Amino acid sequence: MRKMAQGEARLRASLPEAWPAPGIGLLKGDLDLNLVGSAGKWLPRQLHADLHLTRPQGTWLEGIPEPLRPGALQLQIAPTPSIPQARRRISP
Repeated sequence: MRKMAQGEARLRASLPEAWPAPGIGLLKGDLDLNLVGSAGKWLPRQLHADLHLTRPQGTWLEGIPEPLRPGALQLQIAPTPSIPQARRRISP
Protein backbone atom coordinates (compact mmCIF):
# COMPACT_ATOMS: atom_id res chain seq x y z
CA MET A 1 0.00 0.00 0.00
CA ARG A 2 1.31 3.43 -0.93
CA LYS A 3 1.48 5.96 1.88
CA MET A 4 0.08 9.43 1.15
CA ALA A 5 1.79 12.56 2.45
CA GLN A 6 0.12 14.30 5.34
CA GLY A 7 0.94 16.94 7.91
CA GLU A 8 1.51 20.66 7.80
CA ALA A 9 3.77 22.86 5.69
CA ARG A 10 4.55 26.55 5.92
CA LEU A 11 6.18 28.76 3.31
CA ARG A 12 7.34 32.27 4.08
CA ALA A 13 9.09 34.24 1.37
CA SER A 14 10.20 37.84 1.22
CA LEU A 15 11.54 38.95 -2.13
CA PRO A 16 12.61 42.60 -1.81
CA GLU A 17 14.16 42.54 -5.30
CA ALA A 18 12.61 41.11 -8.46
CA TRP A 19 13.35 37.37 -8.71
CA PRO A 20 13.07 35.51 -12.03
CA ALA A 21 10.36 32.85 -11.87
CA PRO A 22 10.61 30.66 -15.02
CA GLY A 23 7.41 30.64 -17.04
CA ILE A 24 5.92 33.44 -14.93
CA GLY A 25 8.08 36.58 -14.99
CA LEU A 26 9.92 38.73 -12.44
CA LEU A 27 8.36 38.37 -9.00
CA LYS A 28 8.85 40.42 -5.86
CA GLY A 29 6.96 40.91 -2.61
CA ASP A 30 5.87 38.82 0.36
CA LEU A 31 4.15 35.45 0.68
CA ASP A 32 3.04 33.56 3.79
CA LEU A 33 1.33 30.22 3.12
CA ASN A 34 0.26 27.60 5.65
CA LEU A 35 -0.95 24.23 4.27
CA VAL A 36 -2.47 21.18 5.90
CA GLY A 37 -2.36 17.80 4.19
CA SER A 38 -4.30 14.62 4.68
CA ALA A 39 -4.53 11.53 2.46
CA GLY A 40 -2.32 13.24 -0.14
CA LYS A 41 -4.56 16.29 -0.48
CA TRP A 42 -3.14 19.67 0.54
CA LEU A 43 -5.37 22.62 1.36
CA PRO A 44 -4.44 26.14 2.42
CA ARG A 45 -5.11 26.87 6.07
CA GLN A 46 -4.00 30.49 5.78
CA LEU A 47 -2.65 32.62 2.96
CA HIS A 48 -1.34 36.15 2.93
CA ALA A 49 0.32 37.60 -0.16
CA ASP A 50 1.45 40.95 -1.50
CA LEU A 51 3.17 40.12 -4.77
CA HIS A 52 4.12 42.16 -7.82
CA LEU A 53 4.82 40.51 -11.18
CA THR A 54 6.67 42.40 -13.91
CA ARG A 55 7.61 41.30 -17.41
CA PRO A 56 5.06 38.46 -17.44
CA GLN A 57 6.07 35.52 -19.63
CA GLY A 58 4.93 32.01 -20.36
CA THR A 59 2.23 30.05 -22.13
CA TRP A 60 -0.44 31.32 -19.72
CA LEU A 61 -0.39 34.63 -21.65
CA GLU A 62 -1.22 33.01 -25.00
CA GLY A 63 -4.98 33.15 -24.36
CA ILE A 64 -4.87 36.94 -23.97
CA PRO A 65 -4.80 39.06 -27.14
CA GLU A 66 -1.42 40.79 -27.40
CA PRO A 67 -2.77 44.36 -27.10
CA LEU A 68 -4.46 43.37 -23.82
CA ARG A 69 -1.54 41.52 -22.22
CA PRO A 70 -0.45 43.13 -18.98
CA GLY A 71 3.03 44.55 -18.45
CA ALA A 72 2.69 44.03 -14.69
CA LEU A 73 0.27 42.42 -12.21
CA GLN A 74 -0.32 43.07 -8.51
CA LEU A 75 -1.73 40.31 -6.29
CA GLN A 76 -2.87 41.01 -2.74
CA ILE A 77 -4.50 38.31 -0.63
CA ALA A 78 -5.40 38.76 3.03
CA PRO A 79 -7.43 36.51 5.32
CA THR A 80 -10.82 37.73 6.44
CA PRO A 81 -11.78 37.61 10.11
CA SER A 82 -12.98 34.18 11.18
CA ILE A 83 -16.73 33.66 10.91
CA PRO A 84 -17.85 30.90 13.34
CA GLN A 85 -20.95 29.97 11.26
CA ALA A 86 -18.90 29.51 8.08
CA ARG A 87 -16.30 27.41 9.92
CA ARG A 88 -19.06 25.04 11.16
CA ARG A 89 -20.42 24.58 7.61
CA ILE A 90 -17.08 23.59 6.06
CA SER A 91 -15.74 21.46 8.91
CA PRO A 92 -16.10 17.68 8.43
